[in-house]
Amino acid sequence: MLDLRWGIKDGITNDHHVASLHIKTLRKCQELGFQTFVVFIGQKHDDPCLPEIISKEHFEAIKDTIECMKLSMQKTSQILSGGLQTDEIHGKIHQDVLSLDLSPSKEHKAKSPIKEEYEADSSNGQDAAAASSPTEKTEAEYEEELQLLNQWYCLDENCIPANYRLQPIRAVYSNIFSKDPTRRQRAKNKWLISFQKLCKIFQEYVPVVLDQEAAATLLKTVLQQEVDQGFQIQGSREDHCHCFKRNITDLQCNLSRSQAFKYIDIHPQKLQIDERKQEAHQAFVESIHSRLRHTNIYTKNVGWGRDGISPVSNRAHAYYLECLCNDFQKIVINQFNRMSSSKDLRERLRTRRQILETHNDEEILEHIQYCQTLSLRVVIRFIGLTGESRNIRLILSSLCYQIADIYHVSVTLFKFFPKSQLVNKVV
Repeated sequence: MLDLRWGIKDGITNDHHVASLHIKTLRKCQELGFQTFVVFIGQKHDDPCLPEIISKEHFEAIKDTIECMKLSMQKTSQILSGGLQTDEIHGKIHQDVLSLDLSPSKEHKAKSPIKEEYEADSSNGQDAAAASSPTEKTEAEYEEELQLLNQWYCLDENCIPANYRLQPIRAVYSNIFSKDPTRRQRAKNKWLISFQKLCKIFQEYVPVVLDQEAAATLLKTVLQQEVDQGFQIQGSREDHCHCFKRNITDLQCNLSRSQAFKYIDIHPQKLQIDERKQEAHQAFVESIHSRLRHTNIYTKNVGWGRDGISPVSNRAHAYYLECLCNDFQKIVINQFNRMSSSKDLRERLRTRRQILETHNDEEILEHIQYCQTLSLRVVIRFIGLTGESRNIRLILSSLCYQIADIYHVSVTLFKFFPKSQLVNKVV
């Protein structure tokens, strides 16, 4: 069983391979015949991620759009220096924006959001300068966006067709691997600033430049990519895919709480829900409902506590967590029993192409099946796979808890338990 998020704190890697690594892991599991997929979601939208690869056509269409906006602002500056009245200036900007061809291809004839926004403002008699659109930016801000794109994305002409690739963090901030923690943290903070600016650029211009389907694909979060891959299985999804959905019923009444931002998207400048992110999250949830039956979607309602979600100090939260764990455990056990009793599993594992890769999987399965005939219990640990195995103390503690759970024995281990006593506990 693999947890794609276990041990990952911020998802920052030099080569930006977190998303592709997760997808590769899921595909390998599916190729080996292990297709069970469980996703946990709440009320907060997954953090955005930058596309590692963008087609040359799409990337240059985004840059061309920003260039058009920049030229429009240059014309505005010239108009201002010419001494025209404010209404005439706004009318000129309005005409320039509506005349922009923001489509990457001739086939894309849909009206852009910028044009629609300006037309709506005109019909309502509102001031065009007050509209929230890219035309509010200065010429220097457009130039900064272009510089960011050129700095972080380089054209790879070795590919056919050619595309633009996101550059490693070290290519710009070399101290990301510094042994000095202060320099390393400083480089990390600089990257986070660039990351947020790049995300904002893509979220602003991609829906304008690309059609709806291409824009949705390019702006997918890591979780959305994982779910899409997890649902690509052979057979019925209802036999392999499950979704746990947590709903904090009174969360909107507790947005001022210090921990609320961890559970829902809050507007950065106002004490209210970020509508844009919530709409995106709702669309993601609806996409799961459209592909998975309601019998495989388990909604867990829980109320907000004084300390947020705290099973230690809140009995209702402890009961909610216990029910969640029990339901998850039942699913895992049922899926495992079904897999281990499958007649064609061993045949799939014995294919020539996979014989070397699946040797360990087959050996473990043989041990488990043999021990089940003797009414024995099997405890398996893959050392180095997650952060829980980074030192021997954590491994021994985990083994103690699992063995105690198997035999229904209560055990309490302190954080700084001596290693020798942990060994004795295991024995």
